[in-house]
Amino acid sequence: LVSEDMDKMVKVSKGENPFDAAAITINTTIFSSTWRINSTAAKAALCLMAQLRPKSFLTGSEVDLGTVLAAYNARQFHHIYPKGFLSSQGVSFHEANIIANICFLSAFENNSISDKNPEHYFKDIPLNLADEIFDSAIIPVEARNGTLSFNEFIILRTRDLRILGQKLIETGSI
Repeated sequence: LVSEDMDKMVKVSKGENPFDAAAITINTTIFSSTWRINSTAAKAALCLMAQLRPKSFLTGSEVDLGTVLAAYNARQFHHIYPKGFLSSQGVSFHEANIIANICFLSAFENNSISDKNPEHYFKDIPLNLADEIFDSAIIPVEARNGTLSFNEFIILRTRDLRILGQKLIETGSI
């Protein structure tokens, strides 16, 4: 009911837990769902990722979520392990095109990075801002040199996405 949803929104605005005492857990399969910009799973994951105020990979400036979400087109999102790069590694389009492989990025940066190997383009991230940028994109610490296999990266990022989502459910904030 709308009135129940409004009551929960008021609780969130007050910093209270909006959920009943029942234990709610995130099923990690949501993050291995196919990335489709209009799917409910993708929208939920984007809302989770937006909580961390993502930063530009190349400049460290905050990604303008108003612009990104208003335009809501595929060029505003980036496959962290690009599909073209993964294809050259024998990873199929469908394996690569999953929610856990997506982050916010401006269209300009997405075009600039294109299909580069993360091991190469991660080196373009300003060193003095790297931790902040990686944290805001939920790039696991173990993956920040870009050398992990795609499967290893996805396992770790899915873990971190689930942990953040669970924290958001349990506390109302990240």
